[in-house]
Amino acid sequence: MAHSRIKTGLLLFGVICLVGGVCSAWTFALQPRCIGIDFVQFRIVGQHLQRGGSARVYDDDVRAELLQSVFQQVSVDEPRSRHFYAVRFRHDRSLETYSTPLLYSTFALLPSDDYENSIRRFWMLAIAATVIGMLGCWAALRMQVPGLFLTAAVLTWFNPLLIDLNVANVNQVQLGMLGILLLLLLRRTPPTDFVAAFWLGLCLAFKPSLVFCAAMTPALSMIRRDWSRVARWLTGFAASAVVGVAFSSVWFPLTAWVDWMRAVGSMPDEIITVTMGNYSATRMLQDWTASALPFSLSAAVLLTVVTIGTAWFTECRPTLPGSIGFASTRQRRMTVQDDALAVALGCQIFLLSSKLVWYHYLVLSLPAVLVGLKFAIDQRRLMERLVLIGVVLWSTLLIGFAPIDTWLASSAEEHRLRCVMANVLLFALLLMRFTARSDVVSGGQTMSSATPASPHQSTASKTPGR
Repeated sequence: MAHSRIKTGLLLFGVICLVGGVCSAWTFALQPRCIGIDFVQFRIVGQHLQRGGSARVYDDDVRAELLQSVFQQVSVDEPRSRHFYAVRFRHDRSLETYSTPLLYSTFALLPSDDYENSIRRFWMLAIAATVIGMLGCWAALRMQVPGLFLTAAVLTWFNPLLIDLNVANVNQVQLGMLGILLLLLLRRTPPTDFVAAFWLGLCLAFKPSLVFCAAMTPALSMIRRDWSRVARWLTGFAASAVVGVAFSSVWFPLTAWVDWMRAVGSMPDEIITVTMGNYSATRMLQDWTASALPFSLSAAVLLTVVTIGTAWFTECRPTLPGSIGFASTRQRRMTVQDDALAVALGCQIFLLSSKLVWYHYLVLSLPAVLVGLKFAIDQRRLMERLVLIGVVLWSTLLIGFAPIDTWLASSAEEHRLRCVMANVLLFALLLMRFTARSDVVSGGQTMSSATPASPHQSTASKTPGR
């Protein structure tokens, strides 16, 4: 009875802290310095499409003409406004139209009223998406109380999220998309798998930085030999591709997707340099070595192979001490915690391999923080629990919490190294999650403790080494 009252009290206090975190994030966004230098690009292109303008938004001449036209209009109609400063920033730098046709098509649906109302609605959406994203993660991981407090702390102090509000990019929206995905997957039914895959496919077409998230769940299901689930996910992806292309074709020709890929491939090097705030580990390595080697592709392949290899090894390792060779994999169903792990791994592979990682992209490290924290909390040995909780919290602080960053006052180069080290630590912790034994994890099944598909599998799961 006392334990129930304590838990209820903590939940209520957590909800109060969450409301405070939402208010804090909203107050931060309303500051004059938050002008939305990324949002203004999405809005410019969206309004251009609304007016029936040319769909060749990936061409340099159309970019320059469009930006100059908007700058002249805003300079006359809205001088010294938030809109003016955002457009002037882009005019002084460039209009970077490297997002997908689906993203621009989505922004073409937004009302074309004044900029202040538009960006305020977007901030509301972004903050709500953060709450939904965190909710989806801690609902899947069954950690309501820690999740509430961590969400409140993230909304109040997590610097990548605050910077994302400042520039008004879509990383918080992506976090919300992943949260909706995990909420869908709480229901373990075949139709839900298809709907979840369809949803994730649309999210991928919206912004392709979730590509590894889309790859991990089918890959882990293949290791489990759950071929029916793999088929449902691939069917969902195919359906989302058709719908995404069809929807964007209202404003874009089919060839726009080829134009977009060509534009991304020819992105000017001078706009994604480390000195401009690119936190990409592979880009830093390329600059240090002065090499033209494809570090980004190599890192993506290496991290994917390491992830799949670790998952396969833990599924196929010997069932008896001293046995030779590996036991054949048996079909085991994925749990929602496994899906959360797959999402977190996909985000980490992207953050560690992409050639472009602006600081606000690190909002996508939050699923790894939550999965790592759950893994740490579920350790039965107190010392292991404390050490792993310390690793998770330390990694989160390395990425950036406002009070700590102010106190540390790190240089730009040191801060970039901190973020890379934090993401490496989180990635390593996620790989450790694969090796969790059934006697370690409480409150949910793990990849090595899923429900057996046969009596023989049940016997194997009780042998040493499983």
